[in-house]
Amino acid sequence: MIPSQVSLPNDYTQELSAANANYPSIAYFEVLLERFGWKELIEKHLKDPRSKPGIHSLYTVITTVLANCLFLCGSQNAFHTTARKTEEQEGNVAHFIGSENDKLPDEKTIHAVMKEIDYDDCNKILMDLFEKTRESKLFFNHPELIPDDEYHFAFDAETIHTYRPGCDHDCENCPYCLKRTRDKVIWYNHMILVVSFVSPGGFKLPIYVHPIRAEACRYPQI
Repeated sequence: MIPSQVSLPNDYTQELSAANANYPSIAYFEVLLERFGWKELIEKHLKDPRSKPGIHSLYTVITTVLANCLFLCGSQNAFHTTARKTEEQEGNVAHFIGSENDKLPDEKTIHAVMKEIDYDDCNKILMDLFEKTRESKLFFNHPELIPDDEYHFAFDAETIHTYRPGCDHDCENCPYCLKRTRDKVIWYNHMILVVSFVSPGGFKLPIYVHPIRAEACRYPQI
């Protein structure tokens, strides 16, 4: 699901509420990230690994990845498919991620950047964002987000890259390539473990990511 409300300066009134049938608007998340200094956190902790940044800035690429989590699309492919469903929809999401050309960065661009990003640096941003959220009045004003004054966290594994035999990537020697087979078909996945703060109504905020190494998934045969 991607909220379809157009991002207008006064469209910040929709509240996070378990009783509200609609998920928060794009505009709500815009003001939330702006208030908590999301852009400044990226500039503080991350350096663009590309020698030439290209069409989309590092901020746009990283915010696209975060948007995939915030809008509960389930996968990167589903996020991009839904976001490009109409020109208006893509325009709304492009505005949210700070796109310089009113378009989303393609998946290849995101892969190229994310595979070079230090996960420890990403975690500093996510933890800082969560701390700013926790210290703000968000949870005080919306106690339904933390039932019984307890924080709830979810752990999930997500595929971030898929490689096929014959590609430029050295799958056999890559410490993060998880080999997958179906009948005679072979492919390799890079996966990450994601820890997210979750709450009733669907609000989800990733706070920690950890790359899964292939050796961690090898078990001795009995």
